[in-house]
Amino acid sequence: MGRPEIELYTLGGAFGMRSVSPFCLKLEMLLVHLKLDYTLVIEPDPRKAPKGKMPWAKIDGEVFADSEIIIEVIDGRTGGLVYAGLTPQERAQLEKEIAIGVAHEFSQMSTPQIVINCGDDGEGGLTNSLI
Repeated sequence: MGRPEIELYTLGGAFGMRSVSPFCLKLEMLLVHLKLDYTLVIEPDPRKAPKGKMPWAKIDGEVFADSEIIIEVIDGRTGGLVYAGLTPQERAQLEKEIAIGVAHEFSQMSTPQIVINCGDDGEGGLTNSLI
């Protein structure tokens, strides 16, 4: 098994994060952890993705469009590196820890304040609502 050629298509970053999608972050963290070379392609419009959602990847020229499927393909193309030597319980724990890590990244985001124009205040001015 050689090293697969990988192009990872993700949403861009915001709020100090590399990507705004936990699924994109999960895949990129996996590629970094496995020390696999990859090309990151920022695609801000998920409608351009094969299934209309992010992430998606080209692996050795084949298109895959679901983070779990991409992980399984990477595992197969690398001879089992993703889950190498893990028991089913350890694999479940790893998947849980990845989910917690992604959730932690989102918890560190600063939330932008959004002001919505709620209409006329009755005196010729506008009322706004802060979200």
